[in-house]
Amino acid sequence: MAISQTKEKDGITGVIDHVAHITEDTRFWPLARLSRGVLRMRNGVANVAAKVLPSMGQERIEELLQHYVTTLNWRNNWLRCVAVHDEGRRIAICQANNYIRIYKIGRSQKTPLTLKHPLQTNVASMAWEPFDQRVLAVAANNKILIWRLTLKAANIKPSVHCAQVIELPFEPISQLVWDRTTTNVLFAVSPNSNKIMIVDISTGEVDSFGAWTGGNVTQIVPSADGRRLAVLYTGCMTEVVGGKSDGVPYQDEPEIVTIGGRVQSLTLSPDGQRLAVNFAENTSVIAIFIVDWFPTVRLTPSGFVEAPLYGNASIITFLPKFDGGSLLT
Repeated sequence: MAISQTKEKDGITGVIDHVAHITEDTRFWPLARLSRGVLRMRNGVANVAAKVLPSMGQERIEELLQHYVTTLNWRNNWLRCVAVHDEGRRIAICQANNYIRIYKIGRSQKTPLTLKHPLQTNVASMAWEPFDQRVLAVAANNKILIWRLTLKAANIKPSVHCAQVIELPFEPISQLVWDRTTTNVLFAVSPNSNKIMIVDISTGEVDSFGAWTGGNVTQIVPSADGRRLAVLYTGCMTEVVGGKSDGVPYQDEPEIVTIGGRVQSLTLSPDGQRLAVNFAENTSVIAIFIVDWFPTVRLTPSGFVEAPLYGNASIITFLPKFDGGSLLT
């Protein structure tokens, strides 16, 4: 019955994906092995096609990233993206020229490390490995650069040989997220794909899952334990947050305040209890929700944060290891 429903919804490709994930303790395990071989062949063909066929033009790449990455006005912003390590001791900042600076947070300040690679262009996302302060993943066009740093080294500009390069079948890559349930695995999404790509950095192999009918995937937000994913996709993005296409209403007597428009980004606090949402058409306002994950996911409107003096929230993030609760920056 499940296979029949999958075929009706996603066609033969969906059936192959479904069968490929059957576990070893079932009688369909031989079919699962065959399906996984087909998927590897498909990904291999996609990789070859990406190398042989002409790549997407720079103007089109910038247009997609400008529209779908979490940074407001990505093309002209002086910062492209920011990543804070879960331990709260290191922060990576990517400038508009695609140079990445690594700063140490705390009393003992040092000259920041500078990361630059010939393939490090159109940087849209960075992500620290949760269990290692020396590993930083960088999304650049259709490639992921895995920087492995020696933080105590005297050289403030690590060699390009410190970066592992993994090529993906879609471009541009708009977001990277580490899988918290295992090691050496990254999730990657592209506005040109309706799948979430799974990247094993130890082998360089790329797999994928999902096929959402709402459109292509633009952002994913994992729960604090990594066992659930909230997915944003092209189309009616506001519906993901509030269930209404005309905005997210918040009751505040004696009037109802409504903030609508396309969702620019979702940011979850480290403890998984607060969700910050900013909007492309209402750039000075951030909506805050209280999140309950069990037994079902529920978002309760908590309030709004408004930028002073008509400012715009171009990049929002929660700082980890904050004793007072959730610190939004």
